[in-house]
Amino acid sequence: MSRRPARFSQTDLERALRAAQKVGARVAVEITPAGAIRLEPVEIESQGAKPVAATREFRL
Repeated sequence: MSRRPARFSQTDLERALRAAQKVGARVAVEITPAGAIRLEPVEIESQGAKPVAATREFRL
């Protein structure tokens, strides 16, 4: 039985996380069944960060 191609790779996820880390963002990661990697900003109450309304979806 053959395997289907991966919808995302570990490298794709690492690249997205490094980009978020580079700008100093704390994010929650969601990977959709279609393979899209969604990074959603996480509000940090101790630092008084304001919530971000827009969610961006990155397709690599």
